Amino acid sequence: MPQRIAVVGGLGDLETVVALGLAPVLTPWTVEDMGWLVGREEQMARAEKIDVWADAFPYEVLAAAEPDLIVAQTLDAVGDRFERLSAIAPVLVRDSEEEYGQTSKDWRALVRSLAVAVDRAAAGEQVIADAEQHISDVAAAHPEYEGRTVSILINRGQEYGIELVNLAGTTTEELLTTLGFAPHPHADEVTEALSLENLSLADADVLVIHQHGGEDDPEVAAEWLESSDLYQRLEAVQAGVVGHTDVESTYGWCLPWGLSWPDPLGLPYIVDQLESVLDGVLEA
Repeated sequence: MPQRIAVVGGLGDLETVVALGLAPVLTPWTVEDMGWLVGREEQMARAEKIDVWADAFPYEVLAAAEPDLIVAQTLDAVGDRFERLSAIAPVLVRDSEEEYGQTSKDWRALVRSLAVAVDRAAAGEQVIADAEQHISDVAAAHPEYEGRTVSILINRGQEYGIELVNLAGTTTEELLTTLGFAPHPHADEVTEALSLENLSLADADVLVIHQHGGEDDPEVAAEWLESSDLYQRLEAVQAGVVGHTDVESTYGWCLPWGLSWPDPLGLPYIVDQLESVLDGVLEA
């Protein structure tokens, strides 16, 4: 079994390694970067942080870590780097380079492939079952979710518009359906960021908004959106069923993106965040 695991993928790879009880030697994240890694400090103690998004991929840093397995299941354009990576150590990649997350790509596949590679197949199935059970428990505790529609929105400000995260066929839609929500009525119509003029497509029984801001501060983006008559006319806004992520929180950004790039550690954490936001706007 590999003893020195280097993680060079994006969201999902490190969390899967940690969920399986492994201690990586190289990672793109630290405990301080991700809320769902809190409590895993001992496993992360020997991990050196690597910038896999640098202009020049840090092959030298990777080689110096002397890994015996490189986990790159969520590394963008891994095919362009595979030859150099595999000269350092065996590389675990997906079967295809379809973008992970935001598509129907199943997070469980990440767990199962790594679990087999490190001879922990049974542990992998338990990791999956634990995450699924957590989601089921939250759904059971909230019958008020059943049949309602919800929009998970990222407000990127006037320049970039508003992103509807739970589009048809996405991992976010799958999760919300598991929680009991009905599919969004316009989930298969929206193909790009929404302007104020077509914001009505995002209306739902409840809105959850992350004020990202784009090039502007989140406060500027929020002012742009909330000062619009078109926003104020939305049925959810008029009914007062609008929740917001905590932009001041270290991990507030993780809610919409964590839904789009799920993993066995992030999912329970994100579901708990979403539950907290919804508790503030929905009554049982």
